[in-house]
Amino acid sequence: MEENILRKIEEELPSLSLKQKKVALAILQDPLSASFLSVKEMSKKIGVSPATIVRFAQDITGAGFPQLQIELHKHIQAESNPVKRMKLHVVVNSKDEELLAKAYETQLSNLQKTFTQEMFRSMSRAYDLIMSANHVYSLGSRGSFCVSYFLAQHLNRALGKVDLVPDDDKLADFLKRVKEDDVAIFVCVPRYSKRLLTTAEILKKKN
Repeated sequence: MEENILRKIEEELPSLSLKQKKVALAILQDPLSASFLSVKEMSKKIGVSPATIVRFAQDITGAGFPQLQIELHKHIQAESNPVKRMKLHVVVNSKDEELLAKAYETQLSNLQKTFTQEMFRSMSRAYDLIMSANHVYSLGSRGSFCVSYFLAQHLNRALGKVDLVPDDDKLADFLKRVKEDDVAIFVCVPRYSKRLLTTAEILKKKN
């Protein structure tokens, strides 16, 4: 069985230098951030040199910082696995329950495939755009409209500058009033709405 990376770091704590202990404690306190931050970003956050972080990662993994982040990702995914928790507490006795567990595993696998550093960076960029926007518009169609509605409601509670735009004739009015420093969030799943795709293309050309 693969050794738990956080347990390994805890075991190595007594033998680490003072600066490496700072790195170890920062990772143990917030493994999720450590799994996404670059060496430079982590160095600035912790207050140690990038070289200290690289040496620490090499000592712990025998490979380096990228491998340390891979092992942190694996640990986070394993610990957040609802199927794993369910299997620890629920005895599966029927085919129906087995099918339910399989459905959980399938959906979790899909989520894990999107749980990447690039996704984290994209979400950070989206957050910056939304926070700096003059106004935010949430657009959805058919089955995805409920998601755009939910998104608009909660963003509006936090920001107070969000409008829900339905996929209907009001799209023309929306295109007239949207400004350069506004942000439009499109929620679409196949089959995609032709009107929403056309609207997105027009906004992209307008920047």
